[in-house]
Amino acid sequence: MDFSSILQASYRLQTLSARNDVLLNQLSTGQKVNSPADNPTMFYRISRLQSQLNDYSTYLDQMDEGNSVLSLITDSVGSQMDILGQMQDLAEQAQDNSLTSDERDSLQDQMDLYQAELDEIVSQTSFDGSSSLLDGQYATDPYSISTGPGQTFDLYIPATDTDSLGVDGTLSLSSKNNAKTTADTIDDAIDQLQSVQDSFGANQFILQSRQSLTENTQTVLQQLVDDYQEVDPVQVTAELNRNQLLQQYSLAAIASLQQADQTMFRYLFPYG
Repeated sequence: MDFSSILQASYRLQTLSARNDVLLNQLSTGQKVNSPADNPTMFYRISRLQSQLNDYSTYLDQMDEGNSVLSLITDSVGSQMDILGQMQDLAEQAQDNSLTSDERDSLQDQMDLYQAELDEIVSQTSFDGSSSLLDGQYATDPYSISTGPGQTFDLYIPATDTDSLGVDGTLSLSSKNNAKTTADTIDDAIDQLQSVQDSFGANQFILQSRQSLTENTQTVLQQLVDDYQEVDPVQVTAELNRNQLLQQYSLAAIASLQQADQTMFRYLFPYG
């Protein structure tokens, strides 16, 4: 009996069956490598790339949060700048010597309201229910954002309350001279706040640039994973069909060898 040929055909049949299982799994999942058994080296490589993709997704999430923070504080500072502009208008009006006492009192009441509104904006500028972003807590201890492997972007946010802007005291409009002094004080506050706005604009540009670079890196990594994993259904189906034919031939060969051995045995031992 030709055991060697039968064993070879059986081994070939088992190999084809195992390969077909892999191909069917690829067709059902759409991925070339689904476990270490499929391709240990490629599985490790893909796993490492996917881990990097997860890290970059985390970086992008944090940068999205950072951009939200920057947009929030930029809007708030812009509102404060508008209020300072209104305060400046009041100070200029109060430099008119023809104003009556009642008119000055009315202008002073408006000035006091604007001062209170400046601090109200500070208290309301918070992110995710946290404390105020403009109260000075991030002036020296920055709001840190992870932007990549071993990289952080430190966002320094100065305080913009009335005390920090120098407009916390009584901005008197009781006389022309007092109104002139108040106008100068408000001018200084506007210059200070303008500097803050410019700084936020630069920070936003830098952060968005890093985000764009990170998105590009993520795209490259994802393309690598797709190249390693993408299944060509036509190619896989063709190989599957070919293997199924080879399986049929192997089964036929095994049956033929077994039949031939049985015939030879009956010929040699007709009375066995």
